[in-house]
Amino acid sequence: MRRARPAPPALLLATLLLLPGAARGWVDEGHEVVGALAELRLGEAARAMVREILGPARLADREVALWADDHRDRSNAPYHWVDIPFEAGRYDAGRDCPGGLCAVARIEWAAEVLTRASDHAARLDALRWLVHLVGDLHQPLHAAEGWRQGNRGGVRLQAHLGHRSYVASLHVLWDAEVLWPVMDGRTPAQVAARVEASLGASRGADWAAERSPATWAGESNRLARAIYQELRVGPAQTGRIEVPEAYVAAQRARVEEALTKAGVRLGALLDRIARQRADGAPVPPDPPPR
Repeated sequence: MRRARPAPPALLLATLLLLPGAARGWVDEGHEVVGALAELRLGEAARAMVREILGPARLADREVALWADDHRDRSNAPYHWVDIPFEAGRYDAGRDCPGGLCAVARIEWAAEVLTRASDHAARLDALRWLVHLVGDLHQPLHAAEGWRQGNRGGVRLQAHLGHRSYVASLHVLWDAEVLWPVMDGRTPAQVAARVEASLGASRGADWAAERSPATWAGESNRLARAIYQELRVGPAQTGRIEVPEAYVAAQRARVEEALTKAGVRLGALLDRIARQRADGAPVPPDPPPR
């Protein structure tokens, strides 16, 4: 069931704080925006592939975009994030993804399954992982340092926002609070349509051309580092910080860009997978991450 408007912040954040790990990578509406925007941008082959896998369901539907959160447990939780040192600023698989347990490796796995597999159930699971994790990887605190040993992307760092009565984690603040100015009472489909209408052709093409999940992870890591520096916190810091009320509104451009990049890149990745599947051609190498 989709909410047309966000729940009252205090109630929503209290609910999020009760969830295992309290790290969702955008709340429902954020993932639904990413799915809706990607679907608007699909070419004919990708649209047919998605319909073959999902039937009448859409990429923005809960059973697709939120499936990975709804089926989250200890065994698959590491697929939702990647731990990249801030001083590095770029992804290194050997250092940042031990045993393939990170968002980058899981996205690469899902793309490979969608390209190669014939089993419908396997393709369905891969598509649901792909839709969700592309969104997760564009939430900057999901590529922050300190997930394995630290504050877990701000999960263990309490953030008191302005004069509000509740205290949430920094991660929940970035999952939920900073999203509401972008939503502004609109549905995810309305936000996606607005973003698509205002997205310039050259900017959309540039973002779509960045095909490597490793590159996306590096971008998000550098943004996370900037966020931590602005708030004067470190990846190992726990306890409590005070965040000014104006902080949320000031993040709107960052959040909208992150969601738009995720939707554009998800659509472009699905287009590429559909073309390769139709051609039966080998998967060409991705450009090196920047």
